[in-house]
This record gives sequence, C-alpha cells and structure tokens, in this order.
Amino acid sequence: LNWWLCVNGETSGAGMVRALVIYSPVVYDRQAVAMSHIQENRKKLVDRVRRIGGQVASLERAIEGDEECGAVLQQLAAVRGAVNGLILQVMEGHLRSHVADAGNTKQQDELLPVLAVLKSYLK
Repeated sequence: LNWWLCVNGETSGAGMVRALVIYSPVVYDRQAVAMSHIQENRKKLVDRVRRIGGQVASLERAIEGDEECGAVLQQLAAVRGAVNGLILQVMEGHLRSHVADAGNTKQQDELLPVLAVLKSYLK
C-alpha cells in the first residue's frame, strides 16, 4: 500500500486536529494498467465533462451579458463544485485501482478514511 494517513495529536489554536496525507506514487506498467477505471467509467466521465462545459458556457454568457455579480458568483460556485466532483470521482478510481490492491479488502477498507478526507476538502 503506497499511502499513509498520519494524524498527530497536536491541535492548532482553533482546536483543529492536523492531518497529513502522504502519497508515494508507484511506477506502473503502462500496457498492463491503462487507466482501467477511466475506461470503465468513460461514458459517465464524458457526460460529466459535457455538463461542466455547459455550465462554463452559461457562465460565459452571464459575464458577457448583464447578469448581476451574485448570479455570476453562484454560477462560478456551481462550476467549481462540478469540477471538484469530477476530480474526486477520478481520484477515487485511481486510489481504488492503482494504490490499494483491488483484491485486498483490508486495503480497500483503509481507503475509506482517506476518501472521507478528500470528500471534505473537495466539497
């Protein structure tokens, strides 16, 4: 397993627990592992990218038009959320397919707290 989740018990002034996620990349045999999780989810990923493209086009029209800044900011936040969701989907597939052994239930279970941290940061 090529990642570690280290939480030291120190707290910051705000009482937050500091967490550090360290990822050590692995060199892959490109022919053996051709981003299978991307290929398996290609249609869903492409559909998601197209929706993001539609949101960006709408944002462009809003900026070129007479939209109020509040509406533009709301559209910006929607685009950011959509991109973060795409990042999370690809990253989760990468972690499950390439970092943790797919056949190892223990390693897959160990990904759960890492994915929870990523989801909280990408919300």
